[in-house]
Amino acid sequence: MRRTYHLALAGAMLAIAACGEERLPSELQGRVYDVRLLAETSPADRIPGGTVAVTETDGVVSEVTVTAARLPAGEYSAYLVDERTGSAGPRVNFTADATGAANVTLGGSGSATTVVIGVGAQGDGALWARFRDLSTGTVSATANLVLGHFDADPTPYPYAVTGTGRVGLWERGEFGSNDFWLGGVVENLSVAPPGFTYIAWLHDAERDIWVSLGPLLNEDRSTATGLDVLPPADQTRRLPKLYLDRLPSAGVDFTHFTHVRLSLERSGAEPARPITTLFVGTFGAQFLLRRPTNL
Repeated sequence: MRRTYHLALAGAMLAIAACGEERLPSELQGRVYDVRLLAETSPADRIPGGTVAVTETDGVVSEVTVTAARLPAGEYSAYLVDERTGSAGPRVNFTADATGAANVTLGGSGSATTVVIGVGAQGDGALWARFRDLSTGTVSATANLVLGHFDADPTPYPYAVTGTGRVGLWERGEFGSNDFWLGGVVENLSVAPPGFTYIAWLHDAERDIWVSLGPLLNEDRSTATGLDVLPPADQTRRLPKLYLDRLPSAGVDFTHFTHVRLSLERSGAEPARPITTLFVGTFGAQFLLRRPTNL
């Protein structure tokens, strides 16, 4: 009995540290289950990316074909730019499908050095591929797309998967009530690329069922916006603490799920399920004992 009490107390203290003492439910009576939120395996292979193929003759580019992967479904635009002069060609609109795949071909602009992709018809550069050496002018036949802030000062700023978090599953009623509150904090996330934001998910890996928990929250539990605004180079380019805060509802019973995950999505567009996720928290064995056997 004494060991059980100490374990419950330890879990409560971890969750208080994660979620903030001011969020402690006054009606908490049952257990608290603590979940670490960490980067997924091989996170660099999970972010939007792809390749470009370049057709050129004697250094004059005639065509660039983009093959993008893992783009959240929706409308995008691409254009060619000469980074040495700043001159840019017209934008070409294209669409990423439900699998995250997209293809677009751009012609002309023989002196171009780079192809740039933005979210929507006029979005700032969120992906780019530099296929010409800026010093020598040598053109490569292929190049890889880079995710980040193309228009960052003083040079394009690549996105990197960084950050950690902690989630607490608080049982608000007596043990066995299965009436949980999910609260958590995520720290040191990279600023999202232009036109993107972070979305939290519940995932049942056994049935491959996804339920969105929505955008991350500010400390006052308002929806966090502007997560794609990159500070100047002399300031930190990590986001402040962001939060999860969710009560059960008719469509959400936390005991029906095995993981909580975070993905990058287009701002203002919440899909039915993510193409890929960047962070994962795995519900522990003790919590999974609360899972119904008839799912």
